[in-house]
Amino acid sequence: MRNLLILILITTFMSCGKHVEKKQSTTPTSIVSKSICSDSDTRRLSYDPRVARALGGGGVCTVTMISRNCGISAGHCVNALDLLEFNTGPSQNGRIVNVDVEDTFRVDKGTIVSRNNGIGDDWAVFKVNPSSFDYRPAGDVQGYYGINSPLVRSTFLRIVGYGVDTEPTHHLAQQRGYGYLVKTDGSQLFHNVDTMGGNSGSAIVDNITGRVIGIHSHGGCGSTGTNGGTLIAMNIGLQRAISACVKGDL
Repeated sequence: MRNLLILILITTFMSCGKHVEKKQSTTPTSIVSKSICSDSDTRRLSYDPRVARALGGGGVCTVTMISRNCGISAGHCVNALDLLEFNTGPSQNGRIVNVDVEDTFRVDKGTIVSRNNGIGDDWAVFKVNPSSFDYRPAGDVQGYYGINSPLVRSTFLRIVGYGVDTEPTHHLAQQRGYGYLVKTDGSQLFHNVDTMGGNSGSAIVDNITGRVIGIHSHGGCGSTGTNGGTLIAMNIGLQRAISACVKGDL
């Protein structure tokens, strides 16, 4: 099965759909983020309008809106933070299907604030430009998540993102996975939600409150038994970047 993943990752994907920009690369931008924690992959197709597929610079990552104009992702995903596709559907024969222009937005690259220092400090915060279709902010069109209070109220988590998959219709399409918070250590967050390359940057959501508690960035279930990310409540730099970005948006 893992050999199939390798074959998929080196395949060049042709784009379908109405969007005029069809030459975006679809290679996941990830660092050891290919990790299924369950006995079998438990991710399922999902359609959360607040979560976008990020395409650019030869990579695929995940972006989540957290205000009318602000999004979050992983710091090692910076090169992929260009074109954002919301309201995506299943892939076709393992090839992504580009969305219509009204569901396409672009990251304002000049606003990106990021860190890429491993688990616990791998994050990016940025503004998303208004739609070129009707000039509305992405958060007004697609909606957005709230950020958690300082306390994590539940250990039951969900992650929505655009990971690779051996199932052709699921490959780099939006999928939702569930699991548990295993432990935290300062700003390091460890969980067992199934993820794969392309899930980097996915928001880690407290499934009870529906609010974002962290940003997924690293795999490891095959070796350490957990995947990893950054806990917002314990990372002062990330908190400040979020506050500065969303100021005036909410």
